[in-house]
Amino acid sequence: MRDSLLPVLPDRYHHIGAGIAGGVARSIVVTALAPIELMRTMQLGGSAQSMAALSHSIYTTGGVSGFYRGWSSTIMRDAPFSVIYWMCFERFKSFYDPLLGGYMRNQATPDEFSKLIVNFVSGSTSGSMAAVFTHPFDVLKTQRQLALTNLSSSVSSKNAVQPAIKICCLMSECCCPCTGPVAAATSVSSQQPPASASVGEGLRKIVHSRGIRGLFKGLSMRLATIVPGSGIMITTYEFAKTIPI
Repeated sequence: MRDSLLPVLPDRYHHIGAGIAGGVARSIVVTALAPIELMRTMQLGGSAQSMAALSHSIYTTGGVSGFYRGWSSTIMRDAPFSVIYWMCFERFKSFYDPLLGGYMRNQATPDEFSKLIVNFVSGSTSGSMAAVFTHPFDVLKTQRQLALTNLSSSVSSKNAVQPAIKICCLMSECCCPCTGPVAAATSVSSQQPPASASVGEGLRKIVHSRGIRGLFKGLSMRLATIVPGSGIMITTYEFAKTIPI
């Protein structure tokens, strides 16, 4: 899409065309892979269930829409990330090429290698900027999906203790006087997934409970993967376009 838009746009609008193409493409990918991303986050959050068991738990607690829990905050993270990334990449590339690329060419560095370095630095810089601007939505997305992990785990625990409840009732001559963990588990069936607040409301709750810093929790770890990853991705992409097929 990017390569189709750029030739029909004036040079001064190339960065805008790249941003639009990146945002649309990423929105399609996010929507298609939302259920898998949800289950991945739940497993990273501590769930030991298989994907099949997670699918059953998600459907039990939230129906089909449960598979798209956190979708809105994911879109608010990934679509703007791609728009910012591709717009900044075109700008940074035009900035770094005469400076960094020109310096390397003056040092008799092969032109192919200098282009790789310019692409890598431009991609890494663009990725870091996009990550900082969109990180609050990543925090909100993870928080919402982990909330579903806890609910699914509670439902699984309730199902696991049902045999114990039956045995207790059989051993009692009257109504089962179960208390403590077993009795508490029986109340899980009445629990419903938390009402889905808007993205804005979710962000306000984070600020209220943790302050502004709460919106950027885990940013350093995210940058540790996005900065090199963004550089490697765009460098590989631009290099692959030069390979004759």
